[in-house]
Amino acid sequence: MEEKTIPWLSNFIIFNPTLCKKEGQEAENILFYYSSDKISEDVKVRQIGLCEGMINFTRRFSNNACEVLETKRTRQVYYGPEDNFWMILTVGIPEKGCTFVSNLTLRSLLITSYDLFTLFYGTFGNLQSKVPDTKTLRSKLERFFVPYQKTLNIGESDIMNHIMGVQFLPLDPNTYLCTQRLLSSLQDRFSPVQYTMLLYKEKTHVLLPQQAGHQGALPLSG
Repeated sequence: MEEKTIPWLSNFIIFNPTLCKKEGQEAENILFYYSSDKISEDVKVRQIGLCEGMINFTRRFSNNACEVLETKRTRQVYYGPEDNFWMILTVGIPEKGCTFVSNLTLRSLLITSYDLFTLFYGTFGNLQSKVPDTKTLRSKLERFFVPYQKTLNIGESDIMNHIMGVQFLPLDPNTYLCTQRLLSSLQDRFSPVQYTMLLYKEKTHVLLPQQAGHQGALPLSG
């Protein structure tokens, strides 16, 4: 097997720990489960049990549940978008090559995936209430997340995923002059710099590349 050199999606889980009504039926809690490896139902149940245990354990010490679990070879991000619903993204970390993964970026990927799902289908809770056996919810999750997880380029995700892309900010005159002065100074001091981008309130102000006889910043407005 070829050794991976960039982080990869190991598994993507959505579950509700309240769905299991009897011991031995813990698999009922699983609403969606993707794994890069072929694993048995028992392994899935054990993994979700560990995730649920981590959530409950961290709640003993804080009002907020676990958000990130880091090990040497994995990064696991937790997101609870609704009561009793959990989304968990696990990323594999290679031994060599690109080993850096931003927790904020991974969490943003989870949040974005949930927002997109609700845009098309509504909330998890609303879908579950339509059919008590969660058949409708499971079907919608499968329809959306099977193709969606294939678009998650974990190894190429960056700050743009965290800020949900570039959002343009119209600047008032005073702020514009301050940012123009700052960015122009940076370009003058560091001549190899071709482009700069200033994040301000999670929106952007972009400096165009310098040209002969001209310096200046372009405020993007939208």
